[in-house]
Amino acid sequence: MAKKEPVTITAAKISSKSSLIGNLFLGLVALIGAILVFITTPFGQNIIFPATMTPTLALATLPFVNQPTESSIVAVQTDDILLPTSTWTPIPSFTPLVTTTIFEDTFIDNRNNWDIGSGFPNIAAGKYKYKSDCPSSYSEFFCGTYIRVPFTFPKNFHMGIDFTILDSSPDAKIALGFQVRRRNSNLYYINYFITDMFYVMKAAYHKSDLEIIPKTSTSLMSADLESTNRFGIELQDAIFTPVINDNRLPQAEDGNMQNAGDTYLVVFVSRGYSATIQFDNLVVQEVK
Repeated sequence: MAKKEPVTITAAKISSKSSLIGNLFLGLVALIGAILVFITTPFGQNIIFPATMTPTLALATLPFVNQPTESSIVAVQTDDILLPTSTWTPIPSFTPLVTTTIFEDTFIDNRNNWDIGSGFPNIAAGKYKYKSDCPSSYSEFFCGTYIRVPFTFPKNFHMGIDFTILDSSPDAKIALGFQVRRRNSNLYYINYFITDMFYVMKAAYHKSDLEIIPKTSTSLMSADLESTNRFGIELQDAIFTPVINDNRLPQAEDGNMQNAGDTYLVVFVSRGYSATIQFDNLVVQEVK
């Protein structure tokens, strides 16, 4: 019988097997750890961006966010997760004008030096009153009285005043108007025909009469004696807005006269009739 030689296990072989077993063990531990992290992580949790990423970069890399601009998107950090916040604001259908009151008169006295006389017009009891007698022999259908507002007006402004017919001849036709941006013979004018319930706006420009707002009927004013109507006009560059009893009416546009000028109150009374008119609570606001 042949004699068996003893097997010799060297240190190198033992070391190699130990290393292999150790690596297998570490790999198994890592696999078990990964499985445990996966199981314990809530479904849908967001990925946290590394600290080296800037908000802009983080937002740009989100697949569901369009490329933002600095003016439209602001990034905020909440619980270490970067989220986009929109700063866009819808434009409203009507943007209120920014106004500052620059002149007003309640006619408590004549501190502003209005045109007055020994009879009419006069300022008393907090009112400015004017009486118009239009003779039957007058050549035009209306007698017009033009009263300069004693104030230097800017180019853009909003003006309103209370207007009351204290008494009038039966069947008299009466209107209140404004002349604005008046420079020599060039001016804009709007007339509110109270007794006929309509208004119209025109421009007197280089000896031509230009229609800005055609004759427009309205039920916003009262033709009753002693009833008060508040009339106004608003100018903003080439835009003109009539105002009746705080109601803004459809605008018109004309750019022929863009410089500031004088403003006048205008009273019209039809030929052969008379009326006593009262003004109060004049307010002028600069429009910006």
